Amino acid sequence: FAQVNSVTLPLQKMGFDPLLCGAVIAVFVGVVLLGGIQRVAWLASFIVPVKAFLYLTTALIILGLNAEKVIPALKLMLNAAFDPESAFGGIMGFTMMKAISSGFDRGLFATDAGTGIVPILQASARTSHPVIDGVVTLVAPFLVMIVCTMTGLVLLVTGVWQNTGLQSTNMVTAAFQEGLGHSIGAYVVIIALILFAYTTILAWACCAEKAMEFLYGIKSTHYFKYLYVALIPLGAIMHVELIWRLADISISLMLMTNLIGIIGLSKEVVGESRKFFSIDEGTIKG
Repeated sequence: FAQVNSVTLPLQKMGFDPLLCGAVIAVFVGVVLLGGIQRVAWLASFIVPVKAFLYLTTALIILGLNAEKVIPALKLMLNAAFDPESAFGGIMGFTMMKAISSGFDRGLFATDAGTGIVPILQASARTSHPVIDGVVTLVAPFLVMIVCTMTGLVLLVTGVWQNTGLQSTNMVTAAFQEGLGHSIGAYVVIIALILFAYTTILAWACCAEKAMEFLYGIKSTHYFKYLYVALIPLGAIMHVELIWRLADISISLMLMTNLIGIIGLSKEVVGESRKFFSIDEGTIKG
């Protein structure tokens, strides 16, 4: 719902019917999802580099055009994050804590760190050792940090962050349009967003399918795929605040559940990691 809603917000602003947009997304998701995880993996391996290059290159161009504002923007970030007066002073203190809370929520949502989603996806990867697989997954949060930091800087250097009338992706599209001084900036964000959302919806579907298979058997996954696709258009017409509240609750419940498993497996993980790296070090020395 969160991904579909984020895509349809700017499209709705352009005059497109949100329900129709949701239906179109559902069709494209269904075509790939019903083809199996191999088709999902193939499509993602093609789309992910394209969307990342498109978005990050445009963001770098905007930051380059506003180079003199980048350092002040970084200072503003740090001052707002670590200013003790803001952290402990009355209304500002409450606002600060709210910002930190939202930051953690969005960080978890963006990276899926600790929620148990990534291991499901990585389980289908072909590696010589599970520790290698685990190390590779640590790269994702750093990539997300880069994307989010650059997005934040674009919002700050363009001044769009001060426009309280903009929400969610509408603020980002406005910032990119302002930064490039042309409507092409908004289209870049919309295209990148559609690709981001599309691959994420497919990835989450694969995770949910594995969960359904574990809980109710492989036969249930066939019906689940159709239900999943059928529910996609609802995300286009739901209120943005409701969706993010549901997302935060869902992610929190997943996190709490998964942490039980992480704590229970911590000894095995540490033991296997030490064993792997000691063997690897011994091989290098030999």
